[in-house]
Amino acid sequence: MIRRRWGENNMLLSDLVYLNAQKRPHKTAVSCDGESFTSQEFYGRINRLANALLKLCERGDRVAVLQENSSQYFEAYFGIPAAGMVLNHINYRLSPREMAHVINHAQAKALILGDNFVDAMEPLRDSLETVENFICVGEPRPGMLNYEEMLEDSSDAEPGLDLKDTDLAWLMYTSGTTGFPKGVMCTHKSLIAGVHSTMLETPCSEEDVFLNVFPLCHMASYSAMVALHHGCKVIISPRFDPRNVLETIQNQRVTNISLAPTMINFVLEYPGIDDYDTSTLSCIRYGASPIPENVLRKGIKRFGSIFHQGYGMTETCSAVTLLKPSEHIVDGTEKETRRLRSCGKPVLTAVLRVVKDDGTDVKPDEIGEIIIRGDMLTTGYWHNPEATAEALRDGWLHSGDLGTMDEDGYIYIVERKKDMIITGAENVYPNEVETAIYTHPAVMDAAVIGLPDDTWGEMVTAVVVLRDGESATEEDIIDFCRNHMAGYKKPKKVFFTDELPRNPSGKVLRKELREKYGTSA
Repeated sequence: MIRRRWGENNMLLSDLVYLNAQKRPHKTAVSCDGESFTSQEFYGRINRLANALLKLCERGDRVAVLQENSSQYFEAYFGIPAAGMVLNHINYRLSPREMAHVINHAQAKALILGDNFVDAMEPLRDSLETVENFICVGEPRPGMLNYEEMLEDSSDAEPGLDLKDTDLAWLMYTSGTTGFPKGVMCTHKSLIAGVHSTMLETPCSEEDVFLNVFPLCHMASYSAMVALHHGCKVIISPRFDPRNVLETIQNQRVTNISLAPTMINFVLEYPGIDDYDTSTLSCIRYGASPIPENVLRKGIKRFGSIFHQGYGMTETCSAVTLLKPSEHIVDGTEKETRRLRSCGKPVLTAVLRVVKDDGTDVKPDEIGEIIIRGDMLTTGYWHNPEATAEALRDGWLHSGDLGTMDEDGYIYIVERKKDMIITGAENVYPNEVETAIYTHPAVMDAAVIGLPDDTWGEMVTAVVVLRDGESATEEDIIDFCRNHMAGYKKPKKVFFTDELPRNPSGKVLRKELREKYGTSA
């Protein structure tokens, strides 16, 4: 067993893997697409990756990764920071030109490409201004280094660098739901603080089997690091598919899983769901976007009281609130069932406040901006001091999320500040309207946006996906909403589509909807 050289500094990201290898070296740690590695093998591979990169790049360089989920991507979580370099996550849902923009903004020196992205990026290769080394995962490609060959030619010994926990480990770009993505800087310290914070309050043990279906390019996949540190077997699903999720739960006896609300909805709607044995599930974690209450209730009815919600953002490197299974009360008092619409209470290591524009705390159930303090916070935005100064003030992260806190300390997310619709001087929160639309029996998915209106300033507009075989008209949806909310909140226009644009975490890209339907209103 390779000995870890401990210095005066706190833990590094690679230590999460080292400690697991030390305690349970021969236990399966990571599995993906039929390929598995023990804890000791996985630790050796992250060291091989680190040593291979040190032959190509300098300490502090950014190494971009463009892949769908794989064991190699999960290795990069730890191996790139172990080399003193910075993992630059690339959202594979972006267009090639948008990807190139992010890579150039990060000034990446190397690019690790999944085999299925090589052809898409080839025409833009010359436009990648700082990339000096192209590394392909999969079949060898002309003019590219091969990932596995690099690892074979490198040592599995720890690089032995004098790294600090305040060193930058990841550069993860925001989802860009309200504008162009910003590079969120995550240190070893902030990422480990997020992992430990979740471990304190999340049920898990080394006997559990964790299934990760969130894209590894998204912060929500930090849950896979939590599971690994717990000693679980971590199964990496290459991509989300409801049938594959159900089959994996049944065949691999999965006990823990993380899903976005839209993923939960698709699993629940999958034909033949009851043909699969999901009895081993003991915890379903969800987050990354608000969940419609009727979807949550349906999920609890199908899987039991095993749901565990977390609220966080890229800038918090983890969840900062949790709503535990015992707090998911379907049949109870009005006060208890209302909590299904909350995201829980702050975790033990984070402080949350809900404040007015002047920075003073709002009263219970009044709406204000959620601000956050804790060791898990980002240190700022890459090469963007203006955005950093706006978001981080006096040690508090200003989230841009509007919410309320009730008298018992439960947080309720109302809306992104920039997504709030102002119509006729009245504030309308899209989540509220979407929740009502979701209860229509013909509706599978829905999003609400504000579009310019000469009379009212903005017009409440719904974009709806209908269930297979169901039908509804614009007037049906509007009339349905009229019976559920104040008149000024109901949609004045409804568009129908086959699919809503979402980022990898499941958040609706309202910006794209506004651009698409803004000329049609």
